[in-house]
Amino acid sequence: MATQLQHADFPMTPLPASTWGRAPGQPVRPNIRIAFSASPAVLAVRDKAADTPDAVKTLDEIAATHVPFRALLAERNALVDHLDSQATSPDEARDTILCSAINNVENLILGGVSHTPDDTIVRLIALAQVAAEGHEVDDVTAARGIKDAQRHFGIGYLHEGLRDEQPLGATSAASATAWQSAYDLYCIKRAERRSHEAAVVKPAYARYEAVRAQWPADLVISGNPEAQAALDAVDYDAAEDRFDELVMIEHAALMSLLLTPVPGASELATKLSIFVAEEGWDFKSAEANLIMRDDARRLAGHGAVQQDAALLAAFKARRAESAFWLDNGTTPVTDQIEERSNEIVRDAEAMLFGTQATSIEGVIAKLRALFPYFSQQPYSERAPVDPSHSGFREGLKEDGGNEQVLWACIEDLARISGVNLAEQGA
Repeated sequence: MATQLQHADFPMTPLPASTWGRAPGQPVRPNIRIAFSASPAVLAVRDKAADTPDAVKTLDEIAATHVPFRALLAERNALVDHLDSQATSPDEARDTILCSAINNVENLILGGVSHTPDDTIVRLIALAQVAAEGHEVDDVTAARGIKDAQRHFGIGYLHEGLRDEQPLGATSAASATAWQSAYDLYCIKRAERRSHEAAVVKPAYARYEAVRAQWPADLVISGNPEAQAALDAVDYDAAEDRFDELVMIEHAALMSLLLTPVPGASELATKLSIFVAEEGWDFKSAEANLIMRDDARRLAGHGAVQQDAALLAAFKARRAESAFWLDNGTTPVTDQIEERSNEIVRDAEAMLFGTQATSIEGVIAKLRALFPYFSQQPYSERAPVDPSHSGFREGLKEDGGNEQVLWACIEDLARISGVNLAEQGA
């Protein structure tokens, strides 16, 4: 049975509904689904996106939408699949809730910021999917998908009237609208489940218990036609089946809410309150936990760490090579090993120093890789590896004031962002 969640009384201002998607109460939708593969090729495309600096983009813009569109479309398709599975038992209230949930997820895909080629492809698929189902897509939404294709792939054409950039406030407004829609939907379906539980399930169970008490506890009901008929007349199973269905619908709305980026600190407090009340740490999907982490990072101005995946991977490679030479400095190595190591370092540093960081972790990695060049003292080679080493601490004390100030700044950044310098890149 679902957790009895207490209402969270946070101020929530109603916002207008989205302009795309389907209206509540429409007929069952066609069963159109898209399958994705997490193959090395697909993952490589997404990693490549992090290698390409975006021109004229702020940290807020980069972090505004941090849920991969692939995960959102999978969520959307699962909701559509569940709606289609109920086609033989129409229920207007249930179908309205499911359609609203589908609308909300589609809003995130069609109205969010596309950061990677993979996001762009998924958005275009979602646009085609919505249009194929007979729903209108407005010009601005369609143009956004083409602009993504131009930005990430260099293809696509827009006539002059649609080339203007989206207003800066549009993304945050869309985020607030999506959050409000998800929150309202969750409250509605939670109330419906609780109402059914109180008005139907509990009374039906009480009647069932009263009827069952008329026969001995050890009686095999299936072998007693009279007892079986009396219990069947209570119809408790039907009430429980409907309750189970409402629990599933509520959970779908809850996951949609947790996967929706929050527009502000108040909404994050609401999300965390709901997460704790629903014991969200027991959910099989870790995606909601990552979304809440990113919510907090964005609101704190830390940036979206997943956008720096390639940069942090380069730092890990650079760190590994430094560790190798520190551990094997007196051990003879072949020219081939040395050349390969130099090549790894060159490639890693090209990525580190040639890629725009979008998170504090990324900035720390770049500064740690730079420090040995700044200091040019033997001890500084431990900066990318383990600055807690006694050799590094002693060398830093003997180095110049500029080097000490720079390293103090690195430690400040690590303290603010919760990075363990001895473990970063390990």
